[in-house]
Amino acid sequence: MKASLRAAWPAAASILAGAAASACCWLPLALGVFGASAAGLSRSIVRHRPWLAGLTVVLVAGSLLLTRRLEPTCEGSSSCASPGSRSRSRAPLVWLAGLLALALAFLPAPLLGRNERSTASPAGGPGYVLAVEGMTCAGCAGTLRAELADVPGVRSASVDHVRGRAEVEVEAPSGPLEAELLRAVERSGFSARVVRQGRLRSP
Repeated sequence: MKASLRAAWPAAASILAGAAASACCWLPLALGVFGASAAGLSRSIVRHRPWLAGLTVVLVAGSLLLTRRLEPTCEGSSSCASPGSRSRSRAPLVWLAGLLALALAFLPAPLLGRNERSTASPAGGPGYVLAVEGMTCAGCAGTLRAELADVPGVRSASVDHVRGRAEVEVEAPSGPLEAELLRAVERSGFSARVVRQGRLRSP
């Protein structure tokens, strides 16, 4: 039993890490059903997502290696009664757990990424167009839009994670406001640069 638990806990931990790595994608959608917001939590998850995804891979590899080590070495036709024999019978479950963990860590982004834009769309006033790097799903776009909308002087914002683009309508363009918009992007866990300043095109 102890041998089985030794092989099982990294697999279980990898599933939790995988779910946490993609929480920035699915958590806002899940809480949105109940009318709640996960913007603050999503910002933190986005910043740590590479580490969580890496931890998932390490835990999956560790669980598979540990299961391999616990397999008995038998000579001839002798039967194996060691605890490792039970571990070997659990190997398919460990593989399934590993696949589930990797799917949780890396699949939600493209699957949930079909929602291309996070509104509200600018109405065609003065503003900025930003090229944003690091967004992977609609959840990321929603997190960034909320952060940009909170900047004083911003009227509205639209974020398209597929194109890696954000359009921000402002009351009056200025150097300090531009710098604050870039800081807002960094607070959300992404990086950006201004590609255009001027009147935005109406949707």
